[in-house]
Amino acid sequence: HRNEMKEHRANIAVVEGERDAGRAAQTRLSERLQESESNCIRLAEESSELTATKQKLEEEISKLQKADMQHRNEMKEYRANIAIVEGERDAGRVAETGLSERLQESESNC
Repeated sequence: HRNEMKEHRANIAVVEGERDAGRAAQTRLSERLQESESNCIRLAEESSELTATKQKLEEEISKLQKADMQHRNEMKEYRANIAIVEGERDAGRVAETGLSERLQESESNC
């Protein structure tokens, strides 16, 4: 009986050791699961923030592209106006030259 009791005690000690190791492993796994869930929540929040930031940037890019197109159109209009003014200037110079010649001719005839 004594040998059987020693053997039972040894078996009980082994089972208790395995039980304790199992509990410790379960605790570690539970902690890792909580950490993983926290990471998932944090990543979901960051993803949401990044999506919002991306949308804002896309809106800003769209505004800048519209403004760029408007500025390009304004530049075309300015160039066209400059060409008109230059044409009018050149026509004025030609008219001035013609009037100047007619004035000289008129003065020499007097």
